[in-house]
Amino acid sequence: MNNEAISLGLANVTGSGIFFKGLYYSTAEAIKGRWFEHAGWIGGWPVIVAYDPKNMNSIFIVNEKNHSLTKCNSINPHSEYGEKLEKYFKSIQMLKMKHFARRKRKMPNSRGRHNDLT
Repeated sequence: MNNEAISLGLANVTGSGIFFKGLYYSTAEAIKGRWFEHAGWIGGWPVIVAYDPKNMNSIFIVNEKNHSLTKCNSINPHSEYGEKLEKYFKSIQMLKMKHFARRKRKMPNSRGRHNDLT
């Protein structure tokens, strides 16, 4: 990133990625930290980003605590990769819902017996 062209902006973490200036971005840190999943559940949140207006292929999240930068690469949610990513997240959500439903059915009822309907 050319230091002369650095600009700062505010991006939003969403269920579909980090949204900034009409584009979506992702980073390994966000995937590992399940940011997109959390944003889908509780709503998004803003993050400060540094970027080069002449090259929007990547942006950098500014860590306010230690002033480090985390590179985010652009993704197109309508591309084949973006569609696969969205399908993956939806399948994970479905598995989690099935898991929680199964756990709920196996929880003891008020008489001390299990509600095992599986």
